[in-house]
Amino acid sequence: MRRRRRGNQRESLGVHWVWTIAIHGLLFHGAYLNARFLLKFKRGSDRLLGTAVLAWLWAILGMQFLGAFGAINRPALLTWAGLGGVIGVYSRKKNLANLRDQTETESSAPVWEWEAAIAAGLVLWAAGELCGVSLLGPVKVVSDGPIYHLYLAAKWWKAGKLFLIPTPFGENAAPYFPANGDLWFTWLFTSWGGDRLAKIGQAPFLVLAATTIYAFARRLKANASAAVIASAWAVSSTPLLLYSFEANVDTIVVGLMIASAYFLALGAFFKDRLAPVLLGAIAAGAAWGTKPTGIVFIPPLLVFVAFLILNRRDCDLRRKARLIATLVVGSFLLEGFWLAGNAYRTGNPLYPLQIEVFGLRWLNGWYGPEVMKLSGYYIPRNDWRSFLGLVFQVFDPRLIPFWLVAILGGWRLAKTGKEDQKLSACTFATLAIVFLYWTVIPYRTQQRFMLPAVAFASIPLAVLLSRGRWLRTVATGLLAIHLLTPQSWPMDFFDPSWLQRISPRVPALPGLLRMPLGIDPLPRIVWGLLGMTAIGAAWAWLRGVGYQKGTLGRRKTLAAFVAGGLFVAAELIWTWNGKIEPMYRSFPKFPSYQRAWAFLDRATSEKPARIAYAGTNLPFYLLGSDFQNEVLYVNVNAHPSWLL
Repeated sequence: MRRRRRGNQRESLGVHWVWTIAIHGLLFHGAYLNARFLLKFKRGSDRLLGTAVLAWLWAILGMQFLGAFGAINRPALLTWAGLGGVIGVYSRKKNLANLRDQTETESSAPVWEWEAAIAAGLVLWAAGELCGVSLLGPVKVVSDGPIYHLYLAAKWWKAGKLFLIPTPFGENAAPYFPANGDLWFTWLFTSWGGDRLAKIGQAPFLVLAATTIYAFARRLKANASAAVIASAWAVSSTPLLLYSFEANVDTIVVGLMIASAYFLALGAFFKDRLAPVLLGAIAAGAAWGTKPTGIVFIPPLLVFVAFLILNRRDCDLRRKARLIATLVVGSFLLEGFWLAGNAYRTGNPLYPLQIEVFGLRWLNGWYGPEVMKLSGYYIPRNDWRSFLGLVFQVFDPRLIPFWLVAILGGWRLAKTGKEDQKLSACTFATLAIVFLYWTVIPYRTQQRFMLPAVAFASIPLAVLLSRGRWLRTVATGLLAIHLLTPQSWPMDFFDPSWLQRISPRVPALPGLLRMPLGIDPLPRIVWGLLGMTAIGAAWAWLRGVGYQKGTLGRRKTLAAFVAGGLFVAAELIWTWNGKIEPMYRSFPKFPSYQRAWAFLDRATSEKPARIAYAGTNLPFYLLGSDFQNEVLYVNVNAHPSWLL
């Protein structure tokens, strides 16, 4: 049995599981009790989403508090999670009598058509493959994870405290970034005792995004199957699904932004209560405090919601003031830690960004707009071909006609004023995110910054798909094509270079489902149908719901569930044995580096080393497979006053 070591301690796999289950069990149990009894959410979907946001809030607050006092360790995390549970138990005891008979059920029992089951099965299949490879394999050199997200988390975990960590050139602004996502990875490092769970630390937020989209669409009276298919379209956006199982933070931002919009919509349109506004503001601030680009998207969202609150006719001025105060305070609950830290250290809360308005410098920094234009990630605003290519990557050119109809016209299909307003807001948010991404953010090659637009666009898409069964059937077929084939198919049969002519700098993305039976069309189709049927039926059985025409027998569905499980297991075993060679299971294939990492790991396995590093931006792998080494990046730039 493989053992993980931290310092000179070795632990069995069972110890990892015991600590992880205990810490997270207390965390989510306390969050559920507080969502139900403290914030008094009556509807089941609201409680579920409220539990997720509160659990995230409590975990990040815990890391900020414990890290400041050098107390990042398992007993401290268990105590902190238990404290949240104690608050929940107290809230339950205080409010149980008043809430005993006030549970609000969904408007109608959800009935999934076979199209919805297949759509869910397709997404689960693709997610299962990606999750298995990332969970069992090494950290891949495809994202910012090994550059600074996991590197910072590992060093904070090893030290048991939070402190500024110099990062290599090219990424030297990272120590000053808002880092809620890195704190979440640190929480997972600490609870498990290594990087196993942190490597897929974004996966829960893909589930959060899918669940929120479904709940949001159902609030707008969308058909249950339409809501499932629209949610599947959103979370299967190729860059979103790919990055969700890497140690990036983009999926965290997407999940928190759409959850924030859901709760803020409840507070701004329907509910005359502070709880939805508070939770929505917390989620917005959490997204803002996770990624620097949050400053581009979150303040406009909050201003828009404040405008909606001020225009409510069912609230007096005093109530509106309380709602807006809640909005402001909640949004800084998880972002304020980073702004205050930068302001204290540098005098600039947005350091190292230099703020200039009308030619005047308001905040000093060393990262101005002109510097960002020198980056290889920069694309000029007038490069419309690259813009189209990036939009194609996010939305898939085969699916764009549906997306356009939904975004530009789907909101007109609403039947009531409130639904019309909420759909209009989602349409506006989609277009605003794409506009801000292309006009404000200089690093325009990074299509992942546009991903929140997919989540917002899926709400009017669900309403559109509710208009007819044939629309849902076609949408499911297009989803299968999207996941099984590259984005240039089938147009490349007629003109192989059509996409390159439109966007020469942005390549087409591949299909996400790999086929172990070869690349011939017939085996691919057979394998795909087997996977869709087995996993879709298994998912429907787990949900405990039937199809539109009758309900599958439990025995038959159980058989389909077993078949689906065996199918996924076969996929993972084939992927693991066929794609990941034994020598590459600790360190990824990377030319000229993998052998050096492996050599260093063997040399330091019994006698850990302290390593001074001034190389490329991949220091994470020098920590060793058991994180036995201490690594310090040595800055070779002679500008100490710049605080690099």
